[in-house]
Amino acid sequence: MTSMFGPGGLREVSSIRPAKNDPSVDHEAETVVGKVRLALRPEHRLAAFCGLLFGAFVPTASYVLVHNPAERLDTRPFMWLAVLAALVYSGLSTYAFGCAAFGSKTKSAAFVVLTEVVLVFSLTDWLGAAALALLVAVNSISAACGLALEGRRRP
Repeated sequence: MTSMFGPGGLREVSSIRPAKNDPSVDHEAETVVGKVRLALRPEHRLAAFCGLLFGAFVPTASYVLVHNPAERLDTRPFMWLAVLAALVYSGLSTYAFGCAAFGSKTKSAAFVVLTEVVLVFSLTDWLGAAALALLVAVNSISAACGLALEGRRRP
C-alpha cells in the first residue's frame, strides 16, 4: 500500500480534478490540510490511529538503532540494513509530503536530506531528537491519511 503522500498517492487522489461545482465530490480532500481533516473525521479515526502508530515506528526504530549504545551496530553491520530501509521509507514519505506542502521538489529534497542525516548522524542529542519528532509527525500524518483515505484512491 502506498501512503497518501507517497508515490502516486497525492497525485493519484488529485490528478483528475472534478469541476468545483460538482456536489458529489468532497473538494476539501484536494489539499494537504483538507486530507488531514478528512482523515481525522470520526469515521476514519481507527485508520488514522493505526497510521499514526505505523508512521511513528519507522523513524523511532531508526533513531534507537543508531543512537542506543546497546545496539552495537559496529559488531552487527547487517542492522544497518534496517536503518537504510527506515531511511528509504521515511525519505519517500517525507519527500512526497514536502512536495505537496512546499510546492517545490528542490526544497522537499533538501528537507529530506537534512532531517534524515540529522536523525542518523547528529551527535547533538537535542538536534537528533528534534529531527526524530519532525519525522515522526510527517510519517505519522502521511500514513494516517493514507490509511484513512485508501478507499478514495482511483485504481
